Amino acid sequence: MFQTLAPGGFDSRKLAPLYDKIYKRLQAVSKDNIMWFEPCQFPDGLGVGVPFLSGVTNAGFSVPPGGKIGSATHIMNEHSYCCQLEPAVCAATGEP
Repeated sequence: MFQTLAPGGFDSRKLAPLYDKIYKRLQAVSKDNIMWFEPCQFPDGLGVGVPFLSGVTNAGFSVPPGGKIGSATHIMNEHSYCCQLEPAVCAATGEP
């Protein structure tokens, strides 16, 4: 269970297989379809003071779902809400 909850773990174990299935269906309809995908938002504020949980973490995707690095049919939408759970994180880093 901890592996799934670790940064990137949910992405690689749960989202990537789901996104792979979706991408295959999109491509079956048209090879021109573009897939937007997004990692799970692992909160920056969770685990403040615990080095392996604090700060920005890597997404759990080694390649785009169903594709390859450099794919013209994938867009990774990456954003975070650092202050949502821990306003002190933004105060310390100056992030909005």
